[in-house]
Amino acid sequence: QAAIRVWGITVIGSPVTLNITSGAMVPTHSLVTFLSTATAGVTAQFAITARDIYHNEREVGGDAFVVSCTSSVREVAGLVQDTNNGKYLGLCVLTQSGPYAVAITALNPSKVRVHISGSPFSITVQPGPSRPQASSASGVGMTIATAGEWATFQMVARDNFFNIQTQGTSSDFILKMTKFFRGTDVQVPACPFKTAGASAAWGAVTSAPDGVLMGSKSDNGTCYSLLGANGTSYISYMWTGSGNYQMHVQIKDGDVESTISNGEFDVTIHPSF
Repeated sequence: QAAIRVWGITVIGSPVTLNITSGAMVPTHSLVTFLSTATAGVTAQFAITARDIYHNEREVGGDAFVVSCTSSVREVAGLVQDTNNGKYLGLCVLTQSGPYAVAITALNPSKVRVHISGSPFSITVQPGPSRPQASSASGVGMTIATAGEWATFQMVARDNFFNIQTQGTSSDFILKMTKFFRGTDVQVPACPFKTAGASAAWGAVTSAPDGVLMGSKSDNGTCYSLLGANGTSYISYMWTGSGNYQMHVQIKDGDVESTISNGEFDVTIHPSF
């Protein structure tokens, strides 16, 4: 409220109520807040607050902000959602994992495009959930092995956009070996059993030897992967009977097992010398 007096005497109608609104948006006084990580394929969001020259938050929309997200190989133009109350939401849909520089700019009173406060900033886009159809296996151990000797091959997990999974988000791969016997597929225990006591296949052996690339969850004849560098996983297996076997490589997510793109193949185990 404002009191109006003349020669110390309050005039009629005083005091009056004043509604003081913010001034024009000033880019360098406007502010962005953000999270430092995002997920491939999930819209990254940045909260923008428009402010005037005195740092008052604007009460209305209509200000023109421009958002861009740039990696080492591409630039993605973002969108800006105006909520008509001085708040805005910057949006970028990023499908390639890795680091990005995010810039949020606007025209200043001199019509020069400048960064708002907090811009530019960096975010890291992480791979999304593993997609079995985009994941694959490779290596000599997929085709040949020797009876009584450990064989190894490798897998790479990828998401819906074929980003390679990083160590923090990589999935478990499992290997099951089967042999067609008397009209049905019978699982061959290609990894030791951890259960107490001796098993028919492995005797008293309950773990793989040191140096064998096998995940700690391997049990009951099913081999689990061991995570290596750069999102690559490894599986080792061993069996003593020569012959042709069918291999089944899957990604395990909780109780769900899904076959990878080339996860069904045959392997020949040769006799030992």
